[in-house]
Amino acid sequence: MTGSTCAPVRRSRGTVCRQIHVGQRVLDFAARRTAPGRYTIELNGMTPGEPPGTRVTGEVAAADLASVGSFLTRMLREVLSALAEETREAATEQVLYPVEGASWTLEEEAELFARVRGGQTIGELARAFGRRPDAIRSRLGSAGLAAEGLMPLEGVGAMYVSP
Repeated sequence: MTGSTCAPVRRSRGTVCRQIHVGQRVLDFAARRTAPGRYTIELNGMTPGEPPGTRVTGEVAAADLASVGSFLTRMLREVLSALAEETREAATEQVLYPVEGASWTLEEEAELFARVRGGQTIGELARAFGRRPDAIRSRLGSAGLAAEGLMPLEGVGAMYVSP
């Protein structure tokens, strides 16, 4: 099934085909009898006018169709839900910590140290610098500021502070 070959719902001898539209995306699913007792299943996802996108194919024995269908339904729901959550978390973290992983400049370090000495909290510093609270703690610790008592290494002050 290359390109969109399914009508919204189509059944013919040995073939069941279903098409849905999700925004600009078109998803086609087809199950075809390819031999006695054997079916090929195929999923294609595409956006009209763009190169082919998602393509998943496989063979299933007729005796396994019902159990494979139940299994795929459950697994797709669980796996795709988990992946969607990871994607949401990554997008949220990118908004909260846009500078995550970047090297500190000398100017940023100087500003960080001045703000710490001025009494700003780890959460305030994380928001101001676009970095995780642990990254702020790590940088302060490597600069020896924790030893000066400006940042506790243990206890309540060392716990994660949500920006």
